[in-house]
Amino acid sequence: MSTSTITHARPPRPARRLAVTVEFPRGTDGLGDQMLSVLATLKELVGQGGTVTVASDPPQAPVPLLPKKSHAAAPPDGGIRVFPETRIVTDGPRPVPLSRLEFDLLHFLIARPDRVHTRQQLLEVVWGVGRGDIGQRTVDVHVRRLRAKMPRLAEALVTVRGVGYRFDSTDTVALISIRD
Repeated sequence: MSTSTITHARPPRPARRLAVTVEFPRGTDGLGDQMLSVLATLKELVGQGGTVTVASDPPQAPVPLLPKKSHAAAPPDGGIRVFPETRIVTDGPRPVPLSRLEFDLLHFLIARPDRVHTRQQLLEVVWGVGRGDIGQRTVDVHVRRLRAKMPRLAEALVTVRGVGYRFDSTDTVALISIRD
C-alpha cells in the first residue's frame, strides 16, 4: 500500500508598493545632512526586500512630509515636534525614526503632561497588556530609547523612582495637531 501526500501551492502574492516623494529646495545650506537623514529613515522603514530609489525630478506632484497647517506654536529653535495624525516626530529639522510603541509612549506622555504615570498604567494603555503579560522593565527600555534618540527630551521625561514616569511641560516640545 502506498501513500501519497497532496500539497496545495499558494499563488504568489503580488508585491505591495508604496511611493513616497520628498522634495528639497535647491541651494539651501545644510540640506545635505537633512536629505541623508530622510533617506536613511526611508531605508530603515523599507526593511528587507524593498528598495529606495532617488530621482532628481520626481514624476508626480510632491506630497508634504510634514503637515502645513497646525494649531500649536512650534517650539523655539525647532525643538521637538510631534504630529499625531501623521505619526511623525522631528527634532529641529531632522525627522526622528520611532517604532510604533516608542511613538505611542511619547504621544501618551506628552498629551498628559505634569502627571505621574505608573509603569503598569503605561503597559495597560500603550501596550494594551494586563499585569504579568509583559515585564515592567519594558517601559524602562522604551523610555531609554526615546532619550537616546532625542537628547533634548531627556530633561522633560522624568523618572519617578519606584513609580513610573512624568513628562514635564516644556516649551522645547510641542504636540501639533491638524484641524480642517
